[in-house]
Amino acid sequence: MPAPVLALEDVENEGVDELVARGAAYARGYLDIKNRETTMLRNIAVVLIAIRAQCTDTQGRVDWRGQSHEYRALAKDVYAQANVPPDSLSYMQSNVRYHVGNILRDVLTPAELAAYELRPDSPAEANAKASRAQRALALAAATTVPSVATSAQPAAKASKKTVTAQDEADGAPDQQPDTSGRAVATTLRLTQGAHGVISQISADVISSMTDGQRARMDEQLAEMQTAISALRRKIRRASAG
Repeated sequence: MPAPVLALEDVENEGVDELVARGAAYARGYLDIKNRETTMLRNIAVVLIAIRAQCTDTQGRVDWRGQSHEYRALAKDVYAQANVPPDSLSYMQSNVRYHVGNILRDVLTPAELAAYELRPDSPAEANAKASRAQRALALAAATTVPSVATSAQPAAKASKKTVTAQDEADGAPDQQPDTSGRAVATTLRLTQGAHGVISQISADVISSMTDGQRARMDEQLAEMQTAISALRRKIRRASAG
């Protein structure tokens, strides 16, 4: 039975000790629900992997990737029999896939993962690596040296033009970029951090996105590609002398 919704008038006459105890009880209840949710989602993942073990892919192998029509129909039936509301289905499936990915890395050997073209890292490991890369990128960004130097003349005003990544890569003629060793180190840290973040993006998730989410991701990737292309042009020009 769901907990009753609390109103202020229900507790306005309670003392602070009673309120603290009540709040702590609700917090424990919330944690208990979250723990049960994780257990149930993982249990669904185990069931789906067991179903995959009884299905075959187009190559006659065990369908560990879950791509056969037989498996997909059975997996769809799992959620249909549970009468999962449409607005909860995507969230549930996304979380179940996370657990499926983790469990498969325990079930399959590195050679089997390679044979099925699955990454060796589990989703949990990939998330940890992505978090480390994001922290490294944030640290590098926080210590970035401004790329536009101030004028040597005290009376001169610094340009208010916004310098984009492409401006910097193409070499804006009216700016004086910082090329110190510190700036070089910061640029390399930013590049390494960006590479670490991008390498953790899973293409398998794209099919689960909404059209709007895919469009936004495509737009952001296009902007990144433009900036990266400009930087690579600068690298080639500098290498050519």
